[in-house]
Amino acid sequence: LVWNEYELLSGLIGKANRFLGSFVVITHGIRIFGICSVTYSLLHKYQTEPMAMGQYLSSLIMQVFCLVFNTLLASRLYCVSARLRSTLAALLSAHWDSVPKDDQPVITLFLGRLQSEPLAASPLHLYNISPSLLLSIASLSITYLVILLQSK
Repeated sequence: LVWNEYELLSGLIGKANRFLGSFVVITHGIRIFGICSVTYSLLHKYQTEPMAMGQYLSSLIMQVFCLVFNTLLASRLYCVSARLRSTLAALLSAHWDSVPKDDQPVITLFLGRLQSEPLAASPLHLYNISPSLLLSIASLSITYLVILLQSK
């Protein structure tokens, strides 16, 4: 019963990834570009007009907030999947002897399925949206910003 519900949920997530994947990828790209360009403009304006930094700073804060909020919201699926995996493993390790011998191989296969393909938003199957994606985005943004600053 649980496996059927899991597979149904996995299928729905797969459909959502296909339908909304390009939108999510484009949104992440726009946010990264926006953060880098506003930061670059902020640093440039600081050298020429320190008083005009307020609008750039508020735009930067809004861009970062939107990116972090959307990523954390989309990564909840990944976190819940990890919690399901750990809770199920803890319950089964505590009660493995009471599970009927006929059900043990099926439960083992289900745990393997949970380990191999966790439920996660994965736009166009390019990357999984998890909380660690924020570190990757920060690294990419800093690298792009360094390239922008060196080109001046």
